Amino acid sequence: MLNPMPEPLAFHRNINEAEWDSISDELTVLTFNIQLGFNRDQNPLLDEEYGGTEEHLLALVDAIKSIDPDVVALQEVASGRSNTEIDDQLRFLAEALHMNYAYGGNGESFTQNIFSSGMYGNAILSKYKIVASNNSEIIYVNRYAKRSCLYVDLELTKNRSIAIFNTHLLGDNDSQKQVQVESILRLTENIISPKLIVGDFNQRPDEAALLSFSTFYNDAYLEVNDLFIERIDYIFVDPDSIAVLDVGWLGEEFEALSDHKGYYAKLFLTN
Repeated sequence: MLNPMPEPLAFHRNINEAEWDSISDELTVLTFNIQLGFNRDQNPLLDEEYGGTEEHLLALVDAIKSIDPDVVALQEVASGRSNTEIDDQLRFLAEALHMNYAYGGNGESFTQNIFSSGMYGNAILSKYKIVASNNSEIIYVNRYAKRSCLYVDLELTKNRSIAIFNTHLLGDNDSQKQVQVESILRLTENIISPKLIVGDFNQRPDEAALLSFSTFYNDAYLEVNDLFIERIDYIFVDPDSIAVLDVGWLGEEFEALSDHKGYYAKLFLTN
């Protein structure tokens, strides 16, 4: 179905530029669905719940700093919600972390009072310069059920870049999941740079849509672990240019910050 509303545009801001001679071939990448800045036990869609506080966002900053990532992909980043304290969550986090940032909106989020809903979407923070960004809609059901994929091009050196795609899929049914996976594959197919596709895929590793995606990109977790675990957050890597050194999760002390765990991978760029 075509979207009758204008597609949310991506934007990016550079507030920090890494020195090229300080860049190695290794990258640590974190993906984290922060649940609009609410604790694990809260429901951010209820008007009576209040979150996105300065205290909570500073705790997210501490969680991110605990692994010192080069790139952070966040999902469910809120802006202008009626039941949050910090109006611009991404800018607050980026300035506290002194990282460059990009944002791609999914559109309007909502509480019970849909007229004071605000926006939500995906974000990428980086130690490295963002030279381009774009936000592409990958599915539209209605004004509150639509999803996008945020793309950024990061400049690692004068002649070297990496493409990162961050998304949060609708997970209502198998056909929706397949549509979104195919949309992301089309977005990535003509990119020459090494590619990372990360985010909340809202499906288990053994589901059909994700298995079809895994024929093109390697699941970072499975590159270093044989053990099957139930999860819906992923870091997929370009098998031709990125090797996985290690994977892990943010520490137990940070588990109450969201209904998702932060998941990270340590990567090596092979070309």
